[in-house]
Amino acid sequence: MSAAPHFYRTAQGAEADLVIDFRHGPIWVIEIKRSSAPTVSRGFHQAAVDVNAHRKILVAPVDQNYRIKDNVEVMSVQNLVSELVA
Repeated sequence: MSAAPHFYRTAQGAEADLVIDFRHGPIWVIEIKRSSAPTVSRGFHQAAVDVNAHRKILVAPVDQNYRIKDNVEVMSVQNLVSELVA
């Protein structure tokens, strides 16, 4: 599947570390954190709205995937890579 990865930031403060736009498919918005108790900012949520994201993913050093509020998926970088190559 072909995809276009890019960074997203607006002057109003919406920001995502990575947006993956799968051509003719979903859009994933991704935030990357080093904390094992990660959170996302209001700017991340706004970026997800701006790009019409189908998935909101927070990459962090965690052992298992889990969800936090507003349907944000928390996962390790290894799990993200596994999903990207699947």
